[in-house]
Formats: sequence, structure tokens, C-alpha cells
Amino acid sequence: MLFSSQPNPIFLIALFGIFWPFQSANAQFSSPAVSPPSVSPLPSANNDQIIFVHTVWRHGDRTPVFTFPNDPNKEEMWGQGFGELTTRGMAQQVKLGQFLRKRYVELKAFLSPQYSAKEVYVISTDTNRTIQSATANLIGMYGTGGARWGIDYPDVPEWPSAFVPIPVHTFEFKKDPVGLTRSFCQRTNELFDLMAQSPEYQQLNESSSTVLAKVSEYAGATISLSNLWLLIEAVDIERTHGLKPPEWAAQIQPQLITINTKLINFNSGLGLKPFLGIDFATEVPKMLGGNFLWQIIERLEKKVECLRKKETEENQSKKNGRAEEQQNTECHWMNPLKYFAYSAHDMTLAALFSTFQFDQVDFDRNAFPGFASCVLVELWRESQSEEFYVKVLYRRDDDDEPIDLTRHIRGCSADGRCFLNTFRQRSLSFKPKPDTETLCRTSLAYRPVVSPPSSAAFSPRALPWASIAVLLTKAATFLNKKTMNFLLIFFSSVLFICHSSDAQRQDQIIADLGRLIVENCPPMLCTGLDCAVVTERNGCQLCACPIGSPARGCDPMPFVLWHDLIVNGCPNITVNTRDSAQKVHRWFRRVNRFSNTDQCEPYIFPYCPELDFNLWRSPRTKQECELYCYSAEEQRKRGTGSSRP
Repeated sequence: MLFSSQPNPIFLIALFGIFWPFQSANAQFSSPAVSPPSVSPLPSANNDQIIFVHTVWRHGDRTPVFTFPNDPNKEEMWGQGFGELTTRGMAQQVKLGQFLRKRYVELKAFLSPQYSAKEVYVISTDTNRTIQSATANLIGMYGTGGARWGIDYPDVPEWPSAFVPIPVHTFEFKKDPVGLTRSFCQRTNELFDLMAQSPEYQQLNESSSTVLAKVSEYAGATISLSNLWLLIEAVDIERTHGLKPPEWAAQIQPQLITINTKLINFNSGLGLKPFLGIDFATEVPKMLGGNFLWQIIERLEKKVECLRKKETEENQSKKNGRAEEQQNTECHWMNPLKYFAYSAHDMTLAALFSTFQFDQVDFDRNAFPGFASCVLVELWRESQSEEFYVKVLYRRDDDDEPIDLTRHIRGCSADGRCFLNTFRQRSLSFKPKPDTETLCRTSLAYRPVVSPPSSAAFSPRALPWASIAVLLTKAATFLNKKTMNFLLIFFSSVLFICHSSDAQRQDQIIADLGRLIVENCPPMLCTGLDCAVVTERNGCQLCACPIGSPARGCDPMPFVLWHDLIVNGCPNITVNTRDSAQKVHRWFRRVNRFSNTDQCEPYIFPYCPELDFNLWRSPRTKQECELYCYSAEEQRKRGTGSSRP
């Protein structure tokens, strides 16, 4: 297993990649005029029939997520505040909706002119900008589509003319199956930990140290590889909206973009050689985009399965002279469904592209996909063979003409068609096996995590030993480190010797000790700056020093003790680390190396929803936290207490 006591730069890039705008056009704050796009005709050789469309787009133009202390452009200059969709972004999505209507309603008559709840299903990640983008997009698709008064919208004077409120479905981000491997996955965390140790990343870190130190002085905050994107995107968006960024930003930004471009490549598994047996070119796409890719594939396959069942039943009905009711509930929903849309982020598109094995992040350029960029995955049926094939198109930014990506997808045919079985086979290396959740619980060392039995709960029989440990914890306030380590190891050894004959009881004792360590780890275990970190490994939640980190001031012995007693036993510890995070409590360890004494103190930070998906990666200093997070008071004003990215 790989552990890190510090917030990993690459992982934060992966987590916050969803916010990356990468826009550079100079424009004014006013919204551009929305005009109908021109669209190339749909392929219809030999009367091939379009069966299903699966789209995913990035939200429209937004404000910066955060900015740096010395930036003259503060949050109050941004209408709705940081991280929100702008009027420009709304207009971009309306134009994208018009493009989709032109393609699928007018040119091919595939979708009905009016919105049909049975034909269209739209889902969004749980952020304001993606939900609003979906709404704006649907206005473009159906806002002028002949909505019927009294049928599609009510007869009340207050109602906007011909407006049909089309549902946009969403769910909590931490339960989002697309976001799961990005933010709540042990294996992904380990992968990016390993990436940060790779020679390529280490070389970049070393070569960029001088320029980042200079930028930190200008910005008034520590700028590193982990938060460089914050500065670049803030300056870029300010320029796009006609605001004037600091003069130094224009001079140094080209160097920063060069550095960040390499990070963007790393984030897609590009530019990295295999390291310690891990092939980033396969593992990164699988962990970041494999889940979403296979959602699409399975949805297409289900559409084909249901269509064939329906045709079989219809043929049987003709023979029998009577209609037969379809029993499959899923097919009852899938058969009339024609259009499935996902309103998401740039990282969603980039992760999907990485599974297509393009040479660059955004197909033919090294940048994250721009605002309102849209991928169209179309399922077609060949007229002669009746075989099903896939076409993948890409409407980049707000261009009118889509790019046909199909022949560029590795493993697909050069004729612009990728037969469904071929598309499936070429995607197998990116499929999370046996499933996403199990893979996420499997470390890079391929050691699966076995869920503990429900009986491994707090045991009354172990209370005497827990009481002893509690006394040790309290004694930690006046005993020195070496004495505490000795006592911990001694009592732990006695505990195991006394109960070695009763395996079940031993497991429960391990659980008790594990719970004790979790609740009391700051004064018990760690002896170094930011070594006491709330973490979750192998289903066990606790604080621990990374092994082999004495150079940072950490004593590895308590970690070895934890590893032996907790990881190997992996008890059913029920302490909820997210509850701890929501109470904004962080423990940090300060070490006085001259007197060799420890001082343990609670450090209270504003709750950081953007970072607390992985608690051991929380900011290490109050300055870093303020750079990333809204203050608690600001969140109360906004009413945004939930952990939305």
C-alpha cells in the first residue's frame, strides 16, 4: 500500500480538474447573441437507422472557483459569486441545445418536436453550474419547439411563454457513479500517490520550483503544483470577461501554462512511463473514465437487448394473432427512450477521451475540453446486416460542426463505424473488474479488502483492555514519546497473548483497540508536522504516521503497530470520518526538535467541501485552507453546507 502524509498534488489536480476552464478568448462580460448553428447532415447511407443517442457535455462558462489573495478582482465582482454559471455560460448551453435539436429533431426526425418524458432523460452532477447548464440546454432544444398551451405548460399569465420545465435528475456527489472513482476510491488515491513519485513528476516538481516560488511571492500565497490551476484559471477567466488581471500574471502565465500542460497530460495517463509495475496509460483511464465508459456501453447494449426482445414479441404476436404484454420492467422504460444526456465537467469528458486512447487530452490538443463542449455517442443499425454500430462525434466548445472521432478511437474501424461488439471488446481493458466498488477497495498491490463481519463490533468483554488504553491515552499528556510507545506495544502484545485462543474475541478486541486509536490518535500516535491525519484504508478509519517517514518527524513505530493490529484484522470500525470533517476538526502535530518534546493541539479550519472527499488530503495550513475553501461564515450566507465539488 502507498501512503502519503501530505496532500498529493496530482490527485488534487484530478479532483479539481472538473473546474478547469482553459478558456483564453478575450471577450466582454455581456452574453453573446444566440444564433442557430449550422450542422452537417447525419450519415444515412443505405438507410441506416439511428437507434439511441447518449450525450455528455461540460457545463457552460463559469466564474473562477477561487482566486489568490493579491488578486484585485474579488468575489463580489462576480455576480452570483465563485464557481457559478455566467450568463455567457447559459447562452452557450442554449446554443448547444439548438445544435442538438437541429441534428436530432429537424434533420433526422429522430426525436419528437415537443418534449416527451418517455424519449428524453437528463442527469447532472450535483453542482449549480451543471444543473443550470442542463436547464439552459433543454431550453435550446425545446424552447421554440411548438410546446402546447394547456398540455405542456399551464394557462397562467405569470408563466414564461412556451416554457416547459424538463426534469434534470441528480444525486449526491459522493454517490455519483461517475464521480466515485474520481473522489471516493482508495485505488485511485494510491494511483496518484504513486504518480507523484514517478520520475517524470519528480522532474517537473524540481524544474518548476523556482518559477512557482516567484509566483507565490506575487500571489501572496504558496503556489505549488497542487494549486497552480487556481491561479491560471482565475487569470484566464478574468481576461475572458474583460477584467484586468495583475500585470505580472501576463508575463509569467506562459511558463505556468507549460507546467500545467504537463500536469494535464499526467492526469490522463499521458507522458508517464510504467513505474513500479503500474502502467499509467491503462490504469489512469480505467480508474477515471472506465466507469463512465462502461455505463455508456451497458446502456447501448440494454437498448439493443430490449429492441430485439420487442421485435421478437411483436413477431410472436403476429403469429398468435394477439398482443403480448412485455414483462421486463427495464425494457418497458428503455424501449421508448431515445436520448440520454449527462451534464458534467471537463474532467468527465477528458476521462472518457483517455479511454479512447487519443494521443492528446482533448483529442488533438493538450487542454481540458472547453465550456459547453459535448460528446455524442450514437447507436446506429445497419440497414442490410441489421448489425449495430457506434459513432462518436465531438462538438468542441461552441463550434457548429462536430468532429467525427470514431475512426480515431483505438481499435475502431477507419470507415467511421465501430460495431458495438468491437467497441465493447476494445474497451475491456478499461472495465472496472469485477465492479467499480470492489476495484476501488483493491489496492494497487492487488490486495482486495474483505468487508468485516457485522459481529465485529464493540465488545463488552474487551472493556478492561480498552479502559487500560484510555488511561494510557490520558497519560500521554505527561509521558514522553518513547515511554508511550513502549507501553502501547507492551499492552497490545499482552492483549493478543491473553486472547490468542479465541479468534472471534481477538477480532473484537482488535476492533476495540482500533476504535480507541481512531478516537485518540492525535495524542497517542503521531509525532511530526501534519503526520496526524484522518485517513481511511482497507475499511479502517484512523490517524497514523506514514511508515518510513522519520525524516519528516514521524515515528514509524506506532504506524507499524496500527498496521499489524488494524489492517491485518481490518475491524468494523464505525467512527465516521466525514462526521469529523463536518465538525471542521483537524489535528496537527508540532515538533520541537531541540527539546525533543511534542505539542499536540487541535487546529480548526473552515470546512472544505472541495477537499474533504479524501480527508488525509486536507490543507496543511490555515493559509492553504483559506485559499481553497469558503469560510464557515461565508457558507452560512450561501447556504452551501453540503460537500459539492
